[in-house]
Amino acid sequence: MTHKTVLVDGSSILYRAFFAMPHLATATGTPTGAILGTLTMLLSIVEELQPEYMGVFFDRKAATYRHELFEEYKANRETMPDELVGQLVNLKQLVRSLGIVTREKDGFEADDFIGIYSATARLERVPCVIYSGDNDLLQLTDDNTSVRITVKGVKQIREYTPKAIVDEFGLAAPQLVDVKALMGDTSDNIPGVRGIGEKTALKLIQDFGSVENLLRQGGPERYRALLAENRDLILRNKSLVTIQRELGEKTVLTDLQRLVPDVEQSAQLFESLSLVNLARRASKVFGISLTR
Repeated sequence: MTHKTVLVDGSSILYRAFFAMPHLATATGTPTGAILGTLTMLLSIVEELQPEYMGVFFDRKAATYRHELFEEYKANRETMPDELVGQLVNLKQLVRSLGIVTREKDGFEADDFIGIYSATARLERVPCVIYSGDNDLLQLTDDNTSVRITVKGVKQIREYTPKAIVDEFGLAAPQLVDVKALMGDTSDNIPGVRGIGEKTALKLIQDFGSVENLLRQGGPERYRALLAENRDLILRNKSLVTIQRELGEKTVLTDLQRLVPDVEQSAQLFESLSLVNLARRASKVFGISLTR
């Protein structure tokens, strides 16, 4: 293994796989399509990067501190489909059986865990790669951290470095938070300032650097009244879209140390889910035999 950290937004990737993969199931009707898509991606990551530290993080149903700031946060999200609920349970078991850490906690989102451990990796000077289907994670890009976003399904991936962020947005990665504070985020049910879309928000932050500077200086004449009226909304939005970097407890990269796979448990899970070809692929990646 190389000295590298990989952080995976498990909830985002699982949903991407669920909608990208065809409906697959065992002979007894247990759905497996999302598991196949997600685990195929995870195996590709391990094969390519051979990380020493790796964590797959998941959201929970429980409210987070963001709901205390804004009760309607993510109120537009539909309940997880029944077909996906069971796959989530089986996926977590499979991932852990392969020696990869999973983490989740009431009050926190997968994004926050990723923010926390990317900060830990930076402190420990261990290169970090983040995988997600959510552009919110781009704010974490820095000279120690690259972010790989699934563009279509779970196969097409675009990698963002600090230079790639500047080239595409004309801003440093942390300033993307300020852009979303102005324009909002419909996927999370965060309302933006009416009349300010992405193009305008980008230009305002390019010109003023941050929403705090923008509000303090008033902004361009045509937007001054609008910005003043929405001051509280803008500042609240910035808190909502900013990813946490502290868990409230000590974190170290050894929390995410990859372990030796549990061959017996892994083989049993692959067999019960009729994922024979995937078991063969995992056997090759980990250098073990997971087929019976």
